[in-house]
Amino acid sequence: KYIATLKSYIKPEGHDYIIFKEDYVEWKVYGWDNLKEGGILKSPNFRIGNSIW
Repeated sequence: KYIATLKSYIKPEGHDYIIFKEDYVEWKVYGWDNLKEGGILKSPNFRIGNSIW
């Protein structure tokens, strides 16, 4: 149920970027190249679970 809710907030074209790990869910940001200006964001991946970055 939690994963289904999470998917509902992600654009359909982004589903291929969702990666299911053992204890967390990771997905890549759609349009990452447009978001990393200034080097503030270090990774295109975000996680929900034992670590968030």
